[in-house]
Amino acid sequence: FLAKKNKNFSYFYSDNPEGAFEKNTNLDKSDKHYKFFKEFYKNGVVEIKDFFNEKEHNSILSFLQKNNLKDLENNKTKSSYTLCRDTEVNRIIHNRTKILEKNLFGKELNIQKYNFSCFKKYKGEYSEQATSTLWHPDRFIPAIKLMYYPTDVEIDPFEYVLNSHIINEQFFNNIFKIIEDQVIINDRLQKAFKESNYLEIEELENKLNSKIDFSNYSTKKFNCKGNTLLIVATHGLHRRSQTRSINAQG
Repeated sequence: FLAKKNKNFSYFYSDNPEGAFEKNTNLDKSDKHYKFFKEFYKNGVVEIKDFFNEKEHNSILSFLQKNNLKDLENNKTKSSYTLCRDTEVNRIIHNRTKILEKNLFGKELNIQKYNFSCFKKYKGEYSEQATSTLWHPDRFIPAIKLMYYPTDVEIDPFEYVLNSHIINEQFFNNIFKIIEDQVIINDRLQKAFKESNYLEIEELENKLNSKIDFSNYSTKKFNCKGNTLLIVATHGLHRRSQTRSINAQG
């Protein structure tokens, strides 16, 4: 009820979010972001390449290298999270994203300490991020994330179910099925990942996926080039897809 009262979120409750956006937005069609928002509301996700200029991109890469990548390259860990306290890097990110946030959420958000995360995958492994490899929504009301890739994505790309962002009967039916099965499957899946039991992992994934209604939907993987931003309606179905070749690493 409350989500529907937010004009920007109300689009997702329409059978045609793209049309609802075009009809109700105050954004001029000549605005450089207009086409991106239109695609976002149509599919639930949009890819924006070359998001930062070269100087800005290099500043972000430098921060990533000195923090997250340094730990991964020294094999200290398979995952690395850093809350950015670099004032200049945070300013760069905020200056580029604030106009997007204002149009997506209806208000301009304040500058934040942005989160950087990296994951490393070795040959012969599946992702440690077990439950995020299954199709799932983040919430049952509108949820939007800005996801930026400073470097090329070659392993376990983000995968999205196009059109699953439309909040209707099919949307809720899928959520009920996912919640019901994940309660049962989660512990078994975590154990299978820990033991690298690939047959068990695929069996559990197939069991869950077979119950999801994918009619009117299609899936897309985002093997993004470095300096790419995704705007994602994460109440739609998405996952960290698995690169099945056990010889792949990155």
